[in-house]
Amino acid sequence: MSSQTTSHEKIILKGFDGNPLTIDSKIPYSPKRTCGVCHDYERITRGYHFQQGRMDGTGKIVISDTFNQKYSWNLSSGMYGKH
Repeated sequence: MSSQTTSHEKIILKGFDGNPLTIDSKIPYSPKRTCGVCHDYERITRGYHFQQGRMDGTGKIVISDTFNQKYSWNLSSGMYGKH
C-alpha cells in the first residue's frame, strides 16, 4: 500500500458528443470530454506514454482509424489510442 493516497471525486463519463454515458452504454468514453474539463488534456496527450506507438522506428506516423476493426478505439500497435 502506498504511503500517499489520492482520491478523486466521482465523475460522469461522457461520450465524444459530450453527453453522459449510461452504465449500459456500448459507446467509448471520451477522455477529452470527461477529464479535459478539469485537467490539461493537451499537455497529457503530448506525454511519452500517451504517444507510444504513434510512430514507427523511422518516425513515420502509423496510426489508423481502421487499425483494429473489432476495437475501433485502438489506433496503433502501441499504446496510442488505447487508454
